[in-house]
Amino acid sequence: MDIKEILIIIGAVLISALAFYLVCQTKLRVKIYALLLDAEKTDEDGITKFEYVCSNAYDYVPSYLKVFISYSSFRLLVQKLYDKLRDLAKDGKLDGSK
Repeated sequence: MDIKEILIIIGAVLISALAFYLVCQTKLRVKIYALLLDAEKTDEDGITKFEYVCSNAYDYVPSYLKVFISYSSFRLLVQKLYDKLRDLAKDGKLDGSK
């Protein structure tokens, strides 16, 4: 096996890992958005809704990624996704307007 074959194998493994990560990220984002919309239908206060979304969505994070993503970091991610969803719902554009 020469160096060219080894580089091709390493490249294929890296591309496969990246594709797997992107698929997991997309599925998780869709789940978080669904939970956010589900939480908005309840009569609970904002903090209770946020905790509902975070605790339920964190269960969908693969265990090998939980090593890299703490629950507190995950909460920040959920907040950012909520902010994007709210911005998009406001005027149909992702422009950062509040």
